[in-house]
Amino acid sequence: MRDWRLSIRLGAFHWMAVLLCAVLSPLQTSQAQDFETIDLDSKVYKNGRPILVHLPTAYQEEARKYPVLYVLNGEDNFRWASQIADLLAELNEIDSMIVVGLPDQGDYGGDNYPFASEETSDPSPDAARYAAFLRSEVIPYVDANYRTEKARFIAGHSLSGLFVTNLFLTDPDGFNLFIATSPSLQYAPQMSGMVQEQLNSGGERGALYFTIGELEHKLIQDGFSRMRAVLEAHGSERDSIQVDSIPYNNHRSAAYAGLYDALSWAYSGWGTHESMPERFGSVEGIVAHYQRLSDRLGYEIKPREGDLAGMAGFLLHKLSDPEGAAIGYQAELHFYPDSEEAEEGYEQALAASSDE
Repeated sequence: MRDWRLSIRLGAFHWMAVLLCAVLSPLQTSQAQDFETIDLDSKVYKNGRPILVHLPTAYQEEARKYPVLYVLNGEDNFRWASQIADLLAELNEIDSMIVVGLPDQGDYGGDNYPFASEETSDPSPDAARYAAFLRSEVIPYVDANYRTEKARFIAGHSLSGLFVTNLFLTDPDGFNLFIATSPSLQYAPQMSGMVQEQLNSGGERGALYFTIGELEHKLIQDGFSRMRAVLEAHGSERDSIQVDSIPYNNHRSAAYAGLYDALSWAYSGWGTHESMPERFGSVEGIVAHYQRLSDRLGYEIKPREGDLAGMAGFLLHKLSDPEGAAIGYQAELHFYPDSEEAEEGYEQALAASSDE
C-alpha cells in the first residue's frame, strides 16, 4: 500500500492542479472550446472514460493527415493546449495538429504517480493501468477514427509531467515527443538514476522537452536539477533532448508557457531563414536538415513553398546574394519540382552571379 504521507502529498498536488485551472481559465478562447467529448468504452477500466478531441481549423477542408498531441491533467490543460496549437499553427511556427485530452477522473495522484512508493522502482498498478488505457485504447481509437500521422506527442504538467518522464523511460519509442513541464521529481528521487541507465543503454527513443518555471519552489527545483544533470551529460543527444528554465514563471504559469516553448522547439528549423544557404552550404545540406527534422517528429517535414520562395527572393533582391539565392531556389525545386516561379528565380540568380 502506498505510504500515507505520499498520498497526502499527491492530494496536495491535485488541489494545486485545481487551483491552476481556476487561475488560468480566462485564457480559454471560443476556438479552443470547439471540441468533441467521447465516452470511450474502456476494457482496461471496465467502464466509460471520457476523452476530448480538438480538430484543426482546416480538418474538414483539407484531406490530409495530422500529428496528434495527447494532453494529460484536467480539461483546462487540454483547452490551453488546443489554443496554443492553433495559435502557433496560424503563425506558421508549427504544423496543424489534432489535440486529444485525457481529463482527470478524480484519481490524479493514483493515475500519474509511476511508482509503488518513493523508496522503490516497482511500478504503481494504478499508473500502469492508466498507461495501458492510453496505449491500448485511446491511441488506437484516435488512429481509427481520425486522419492521423504516425507522429504522436504527449504533454504532462506537474505530477503528469512525472508520468510523461516515466513514459520516456518505459515506452521510449511510443511517442515522437515527450513534453514534461514542471515534473514533480521531488516525489521520485529514484527517477534520475533510472533515466541515466536508460540513456546509457542506447536504443531508439522519442525527443524529450523538459522544463520548469524559474520561480518554482526549492524542492521541485532540486529534483529538476538532478535530472537536468543526467540529461545534459548526454551531449550527443542535444538534438533530441532539450532542458529549459522559463524566466518569470511559477508552477502555475509554466504549464502554459512550457507547452508553448516545447512545441516551438520541436518544430524549430521548419521555417526558413536567409542564413540557411550559408549554414548548410548546399541544397543537399538543406534537404538533410529537413530529413533530420522529419526523423525527430516522426513524419515527413518539408519547408513551405512560399517560405523557400521568400527566402531566395530576399537573398537575391535585398541582400544581393545570388549564390545563396540559387541554393534557395534549388531547394524549392527539390521539394516542389513543378514550381515555375522557382525555375525562373533560379535562372535569375545564376545570371546575377555571372554578372558579378
